[in-house]
Amino acid sequence: MEFSSMLFVFAVLPIVMTIYYIIPKKYSDKALFAISLMYMFTFGLKAMIAVAAFMTINYGIYRLIEKVKHKKWLGIGLFSADFVINIVFALITRQTLFGNTDVLGSFSSQLTFIGTIILAMSAIGAADEARCGESIEKNFIKYGLYIIYFPKFIAGPYISCKDFMQRLSASEKKLEVFGEGCSTFVKGLSKKVVIADSIYSLWYSVSMLDPDSISVLTSWLSVLAFGLSLYFTLLGITDMARGISMMFGINLEKSFRYPIFSMGMNEFASHWHISIVEWLKSYIYKPTEHLFDNRLINIMKAVLLWCCVGVIYDYSLNKLIWGLIIALSLMLEKLLSKRYYGKLPAFLFSFVATNIGWIFFMENSPVSSLKFIKAVTGGTGNIVDITGVYLLRSYALILLIGIYFSTDLFKNLIERSRGRKYIETAVGILSPFVIVLLLAASTVFMINKAA
Repeated sequence: MEFSSMLFVFAVLPIVMTIYYIIPKKYSDKALFAISLMYMFTFGLKAMIAVAAFMTINYGIYRLIEKVKHKKWLGIGLFSADFVINIVFALITRQTLFGNTDVLGSFSSQLTFIGTIILAMSAIGAADEARCGESIEKNFIKYGLYIIYFPKFIAGPYISCKDFMQRLSASEKKLEVFGEGCSTFVKGLSKKVVIADSIYSLWYSVSMLDPDSISVLTSWLSVLAFGLSLYFTLLGITDMARGISMMFGINLEKSFRYPIFSMGMNEFASHWHISIVEWLKSYIYKPTEHLFDNRLINIMKAVLLWCCVGVIYDYSLNKLIWGLIIALSLMLEKLLSKRYYGKLPAFLFSFVATNIGWIFFMENSPVSSLKFIKAVTGGTGNIVDITGVYLLRSYALILLIGIYFSTDLFKNLIERSRGRKYIETAVGILSPFVIVLLLAASTVFMINKAA
């Protein structure tokens, strides 16, 4: 079920929260487990049974690894088998059980559902903690809750088992925390349905045109729209997940830190889908860090890492090429002279590299991507056309809003106002009204989308 649907926002979520807050604290874990399992049921009975079986099998392996943790090679063998089982499960069920899942809204045609990848990451991470001798969770309900915790099921963020258990134990049913969660959820909802879906319609309009004849203006508007709408789609979904989790009293980390207009590719790489990238780093870099330490191996690991990130989003050659572009851009950036590579060159390099990447991400084949690159660089001989001017006039406001909120300008403005009592008072008074307006605007957009 999509977080940004009328059914979820105005029916499912209020019912879930009412049940959770009525149930006594000592039953909260069991209630959350049951709620998460029922959420899996919204994807179909087969999906719920498959996820339940996955959770049960992993719990058995998890406990077995913990028991043989002192036998190093046996533990490594069991963990390796568990790793393979989980990856195979994620790859198979992603297509067979969740292939038609429309929880990503407009981007369901560009992104494959990654929930099963999050499941696999969680199970593998927990097994690795058991292998390394860290304290494990023996309670099946709590372990199962960690695996199928529904707020993080759509697109993350990933959280380690140890951190999750600590935050679960410290969770409290407080009105203040609930209010903060509501605010975060509504902000995420507005990012998804107001900004992302609106800007997506610009890209979709251009995608219907022949790339051999579109102008430079039209093609650049399309690329800019795609990058922004993809970012706000993923950001909105993960922020909604964080908001829901806050309502339960459990904090999840942010998945994005303003990566779109980064001051360099290294900044983009460290700010994009942070928890997933960090998880991949731990299993691509960590196992060989003491065995190999030379430039060629590091280059290969960087390429593998970002190719894996691309394939996580979709099984396609273009997503693989997107990951390759990010990896090669990171390496090229390291080779550039620091003397001449200041803030402006870093920004321009990152802007060009990421937008070339978006062209491959948004197209279905390398050939169509190259055609679009031709249009972007003026190869069609058409610089400005009526279509581009019309689209610019129609979408200028929402594009400016998207560009502004994809940077940290607003965040810095709020932070600079701290310490000024009259501004803090005004922000405190206006914030609830702003959240209500965002919810109202989001509701209008959801109604129009459903109509």
